[in-house]
Amino acid sequence: MKKILCTFALILTFACVLTSCNLPFLPGTETTVTTPEETTPETTLTHVWSEWIVVKEAKCEEKGLLQRYCTECYYTESKPIQATGHSFGEWITTKLPTLSEEGSMERNCVCGKKETQEIQKTPFSVGLNYYLNSDCMSYSVGGIGTCTDNDVIIPAEYDGLPVTTIGSYAFYKCSNLTSVTIGDSVTIIGDYAFEYCRALTSITIPDSVTTIGDSAFSDCSNLMSIIVDENNEAYQSVDGNLYSKDGTVLIAYAIGKADTSFVIPDSVTTIGDCAFCRCTNLASITIPDSVTTIGNYAFSGCSNLTSVTIPDSVTTIGSAAFYYCPNLTSVTIGDSVTTIGNYAFSSCSNLTDVYYTGSEADWAKITIGSSNYCLTGANRHYNYVPEE
Repeated sequence: MKKILCTFALILTFACVLTSCNLPFLPGTETTVTTPEETTPETTLTHVWSEWIVVKEAKCEEKGLLQRYCTECYYTESKPIQATGHSFGEWITTKLPTLSEEGSMERNCVCGKKETQEIQKTPFSVGLNYYLNSDCMSYSVGGIGTCTDNDVIIPAEYDGLPVTTIGSYAFYKCSNLTSVTIGDSVTIIGDYAFEYCRALTSITIPDSVTTIGDSAFSDCSNLMSIIVDENNEAYQSVDGNLYSKDGTVLIAYAIGKADTSFVIPDSVTTIGDCAFCRCTNLASITIPDSVTTIGNYAFSGCSNLTSVTIPDSVTTIGSAAFYYCPNLTSVTIGDSVTTIGNYAFSSCSNLTDVYYTGSEADWAKITIGSSNYCLTGANRHYNYVPEE
């Protein structure tokens, strides 16, 4: 009986060998098994593979892993999944470039890796506020915005369109602004555009500017020079002061100058509104007999002005023309003056003497506006003849 069982076990083992794929061969290859007695026909045994299964996901810089197994013998085969490479988002600006410093931007991958890149310094100031003009074809500068430059350069173009205007009050009270250079597409500088910029020392105006609004540079107490391109057809600069191109209108005196006296050129016929407004250094101003009009607020706040002679050529003294000149003690007024505006000599608390070249009857014909008590209450000297 034992001999019969051994023989049966041997036959069963041989049968398993003939039907199983669990043979010593390299994965994925075929193996042929033959009996010693018969070499034909040939029997081919192969693995029966499952689908590939992801057992490790590939990452940006790390390979993943696929596996499959034989459903007959459970032999396992593996192969790598190539690293995916980084998938970065859009570049995000983290620091705006300026005239003096590079900026920076960064982008991030889903894996957390970060890339940074430098942004070159700009040829103009970044961060200014702009608004689209009504023609939808040009821009205006509306304000300092997020710009941190002390020396501002206004570009000729923004977002593909020309910058044509510096808006009214655009840089009003920008206390850190020290200099401004204006792009050569700008044609208009609005009213009060740079008023109260008390750190401003210089401004450069290109040849494109045709209009400068009222008091555009008023009360810029450190302004030393207003520079105008020599090809500008509307304006000119003489000794750092701003005039009309023909020299007949003195538009703005650079009040940051240390000079204590100033002689107005004899080409001037009009002293513009606020031309010397809050000029605290001047004690003496000579007005030539070419001048016919003294504008509103022309000498307002000239706190060290002690005396002034208004020649016979002047017909109009504007409103508040000499408002708050507390050290003004005397004024000479020519007999051609017909109008003295409201507040023209208001708050001139030390004005004691008015010298008038006409008669008392002529004085009575002058239209004198309200709040001029400092003028009307001073001692008047009629038929005065100024010294040559």
